[in-house]
Amino acid sequence: MAYSDKKQGFLLTASILRPSGDYIDCSKMISDIRIKKDYISASFPLCMISFNVTVENRDILRDEDIEISLSVEAYNSLDSDVQETDGEDIVTTDEVLSTIIRPYEKPYDVSDVKDDEDNEDSENIGIKESVNTVSYTVSGIPKSLIIKNKSIINTIYDGATINDILVNILSDIDTSDILIEPSDNGTSYENIIIPPLSPIAAIKYLDNFYGIYNENLGIFLDNTKSYVYPLNKANRDYYSNTLEIYIKTSNETSNNDIYTNAKLDDDNNIRVYKRAVPSFVETKKVTGDTIATNTVFYSYDENYNLVTRGETYDMGYEKNRYYWNTGSNAIAENKFSANALAEASAISIPNINPEIFTPMTKAMISGDTSDTVNGEYFIGEVSYILSSSDFLHFNASTILKLIKTS
Repeated sequence: MAYSDKKQGFLLTASILRPSGDYIDCSKMISDIRIKKDYISASFPLCMISFNVTVENRDILRDEDIEISLSVEAYNSLDSDVQETDGEDIVTTDEVLSTIIRPYEKPYDVSDVKDDEDNEDSENIGIKESVNTVSYTVSGIPKSLIIKNKSIINTIYDGATINDILVNILSDIDTSDILIEPSDNGTSYENIIIPPLSPIAAIKYLDNFYGIYNENLGIFLDNTKSYVYPLNKANRDYYSNTLEIYIKTSNETSNNDIYTNAKLDDDNNIRVYKRAVPSFVETKKVTGDTIATNTVFYSYDENYNLVTRGETYDMGYEKNRYYWNTGSNAIAENKFSANALAEASAISIPNINPEIFTPMTKAMISGDTSDTVNGEYFIGEVSYILSSSDFLHFNASTILKLIKTS
């Protein structure tokens, strides 16, 4: 795989669609968008959109039966921050998201009105000076997915396998990509009757009565793809792409740039580098030793060399060793615990298209680490936030929850 550095920024186009047929361009009224995809217990992405709007537009969002048209595009930002005041001259490289969100949660209680401090020539916020603005957040899921799952499946299948039926059910509702891990049940059934059910319920019916996988079933309808997959299964037959998390040795600090950006190839395979957690196999006591008349604790400097720190600096008798950054205040030092990476369930990846992480992404942790850390994982949840300080150029921060396969 030929990986290259990838740091992306994001552009947003959005409109509030009113029941009257009118629309309001709200592209410069959105401060952040949070999208959560729970691949274990949910079947749709959840979208939360935070606005900074006039009271009048807040009332429209809250009180009318509105929908929100949302489009996000990515552009490469390798060397410096984009300086343009609008998106006309930026060459976009990826369509991240294009959908209509149907809100299902619109809180009635809102924050207090505050004065907009932008000057009258500002083009960033899109709201004139002296107009009162409020923060308001709505939650919803893509309208197209609601429509898909409103379809009714009521079919008799003759001489069909479970794989045949899965493809048929999803093909009836989806013209986009359908990604199915082949069933562990290869039986060809003489007759299977699906009672009147929605597509997701129909697939769960198949699993309950006939069995699809030897592991628990996962179903996820996304904006452009539909997925059926087993949970917690290693060595699947199908993967959409790979995520390699490479752990560098703890004493390597010569090339800090590799830890900054993700690496990406043409097939959306991703590599990220992380520092190894110091290994706590030394025979030194964690709780501290007495040297002369002083109590000391064992810690690590910025190059992960073992050092000792006085009790007054180590803030008590917590049974953790410390990573000691000599450029920071002692109270703010970071605590490390043994095998911390293996125990961690999440990893953060900045400024890369978050839509490339799917329930069929194969995650691998490798490098100079212990055997308890190395292995294959699947992505149990993707949570990302697109945020902006100028209501125009957005950054992405993605949190992946990794589950080790059995």
